[in-house]
This record gives sequence, C-alpha cells and structure tokens, in this order.
Amino acid sequence: MTGTIRKRKKNVWEITVEKGRDATGKRRRRSRTVHGTKADADRKQREMVAQAELEILSEKIAPETPILVQDWVETYLEEVVRTYPSVTTYERYASAARLHIFPTVGDVPLKELSAKHIRIMDRALANGATSRKGLSPRSILIAHTVLSGAYEYAIEMDKVDHNPLRSGQRLRAPRKKITPLEMLPVKQLLNLGKVEQHSLFTFIYALNYTAMRRGEAMALDWSCVDWDQRVINVRVVAKKTRKHGMLVEAPKSLSGIRAIALDVGTVEVLRRHQESQIAAGVSNGRVGLVFPASDGKLMKPTTMLRHLKELGARVACRTSLSTASGTSTSACCCRPRKTWQRWPNGPDIPIPA
Repeated sequence: MTGTIRKRKKNVWEITVEKGRDATGKRRRRSRTVHGTKADADRKQREMVAQAELEILSEKIAPETPILVQDWVETYLEEVVRTYPSVTTYERYASAARLHIFPTVGDVPLKELSAKHIRIMDRALANGATSRKGLSPRSILIAHTVLSGAYEYAIEMDKVDHNPLRSGQRLRAPRKKITPLEMLPVKQLLNLGKVEQHSLFTFIYALNYTAMRRGEAMALDWSCVDWDQRVINVRVVAKKTRKHGMLVEAPKSLSGIRAIALDVGTVEVLRRHQESQIAAGVSNGRVGLVFPASDGKLMKPTTMLRHLKELGARVACRTSLSTASGTSTSACCCRPRKTWQRWPNGPDIPIPA
C-alpha cells in the first residue's frame, strides 16, 4: 500500500492514502494536509500508510456477526421450501417457524444450537409457551422437520458442520388410530343422499367406492375418467391455502398418481351424474370438474364437511363424522381402504332401496 504527496503551495503538502474499496465498490481514501518541509510530508505519509494497513488487517481478522437461527430459517424457507411444488408445504413450514421456532430458539446463534436447546424448546411447546393448550407431538415434529431441514441446508452451504437434531433421541408422533364406520351407517348415509337427491350424493358415493382421497375427488376432471377402461386416472389434488384459496397441485409423491378401477355400480352413478350436469349446462361431459361447487369452481372442504355432518347426524353417526379432518377424510371419515377391510364383499355392495 502506498500514498501520494501533492504540493499545494510553499511548505504545504496534501497526502492521500488509498484503502481499497468497500463492499459496495466505493473507493476508500484518507487525506491529510501537512505544513512543513518535504521530509515532514514523507514521514507523515509513512505513518498514514502503516495506520491504514493496521486498520485493513483488523477488519480481516475481526469476528463476523453470528447468524441467528431465525435469520437462517427464513433463508431456508425462501431459498429451498419456496421452490417446492406444494404451496401448502411452504405455508405449513412458515407457520411453524413463525409461531413456534422463532419465539423459543430464534435468537440463538446458528452454530450454538444444541440438543439441550431442542429439549427445552420441546418442553416449552408442549407446555403451551406458544399456544393456549400446548402443542401435540405431531405439531412439535413439524417444527423439528423445519429446523432439521434448515440445518441440512446450512451444512450444504458450509455455515455449520453438524445438525443438532441428529443427536439424541428422535421425536416420534404417535399414530392416530382410525376407526371406520360399520357397513350399515355408510349404506344408510348413501341411501339417504340418494333418496333426497342430495348434491353431494355422487361425491360421497365415489369416495366410498373408489378409495379416492377428499382432495383428489374435489379436483377430479371428466377428462380423467376413462369409460372404456372403467378407470379414474388420478393426476392432481385440490388443496386449500391461506393466501391463494383453493389450488390444484400435483400429488406429493409419485404413488399418488394412479389409476383406480371402477365397479359397475360406480360407473352407473357417475354416468347419471354426468348426464345431469350436461342437462343443467354445468359441463359438456368431456372436460370440467366432476364435483364442482355451486359456482362451478373447486368445492371447499368446509362446505363438503358441513353437508356431510348434516347427513350423518340423521343416520346416527354424528360422533364419527364430527371428528373427521385431514385430506384423507372420506364420506365414512377414514381412508376408504380401511372401510373395505371391514366389508367382507368388497366395495360392490348394493345400496338398499
């Protein structure tokens, strides 16, 4: 590093020392005016150059500002999770981070988070530190998933060298026991919907006799129904988001893309439903939603569940129906495959007249 000396007038000298450029690319210079001889100016120049070199060296060895857990989780959500095809995944992860991770361990430096911090966070979440009743193990597990993903990304970007959630005992959420309805209430529910010509009769029937999930049925299009092969091709699923409302997305895994065989009774029910839509001018029978809402758009899960509870209350299965939730909810409030296991003759069971 060198400096320059410029004579302003007799016995007056201007000394300038260059210190390189800052982060924005702007030149950094220091100037001084010296009164005296040329030797005095040379001596002051050497002092300024030495001082500038010490300042630059101290800047290089100065400790960098630590990255906090909250800052890095936000980076992970925007740079990684935001690129996921599922909008609901980003919303669920961002909500878990904002409500449960940031208030508990958000101000901990990224490199200092330990298994002890994780245990303290788990106890705080379970005891209601961020909610009124405390979080369930499954909700706490979502927070773990977000944190673990953020640390795996930090390892990939050389920010840390280990993931604190790998050490210690892994948190496991207990499996929720699904109790399917008996055959008789389901048959009564379908029979009631048929007699009253309920708008959701075909929807309820399809859920029980095809094993489709609720979101798959809501997004089903007539173009996905192959009448010749008697199959339904499941390609997309409907999901409700907080920001964008109802959306149609691809399934989370390839196993969600599949063909479902139709029995003769289901084909007849769907055919009658198609004919009624054509007669009403809702669709042409070739394309369009199979189970649209009254406005022709995607049906909302809350609307379906409300009508379902109203019917269920009239066939003495109110308790089971009122506990239904989740994207796998069917008309009998469980995965239809589970229901079929309770039915010895499979899904081809006639509806009582």
